[in-house]
This record gives sequence, C-alpha cells and structure tokens, in this order.
Amino acid sequence: MDREKIIKLAKSLYFVPSEKVIETVLQEKDQMLERINFLHTFDTKDVPSLEKINSFPKGIEILFDDEPNFSDFRSQLFTNSVHANQNEIITKKVIDD
Repeated sequence: MDREKIIKLAKSLYFVPSEKVIETVLQEKDQMLERINFLHTFDTKDVPSLEKINSFPKGIEILFDDEPNFSDFRSQLFTNSVHANQNEIITKKVIDD
C-alpha cells in the first residue's frame, strides 16, 4: 500500500486524510510486515497442524487453571443495576415513548 492508495481509499470513505494519518498508516503497515517476517523466522516443521479452526492442540488443557463458575448470578446483577426494584430490573418502554 502506498500513499496514493491510502488517499484513494480514504476518499472512497468520504474523508480526506491528513499527512499525519497517511504517515501513521504507512508506519503501521511497515510494522506489520516486520512482524510477519519475524514470524517466518521460526522453524515450524515439527509443529502439528490443527485439526480444524479454533481447535486446541492436544495437551493444551493444562494451561486452563480456572474452573468456570456457573452459579446463580442474579443477586450480583441486581446489586449492579441502577434500575433494580424488588428483585426485578425495570426497562424503559421504547415504543410510543
């Protein structure tokens, strides 16, 4: 991406970028490319591929210490709500307000 492409994209979104915005976009692009190149330096030959998207490699569950607490959270909800009244949350009528 170059300066002209940034300006063209910005104009298609109906704004004119300042020089600072253009420079920031170009700097961030350079940083992303540097980081991508850094990732390419790792040897990943022996890393098994994931079975599917969002799957975890086997054995990673040891990293999960916490146990989710699915207890009743209503009391906390009523305590935090500014619209709570007698264990009910009052919602404002929107239609025909």
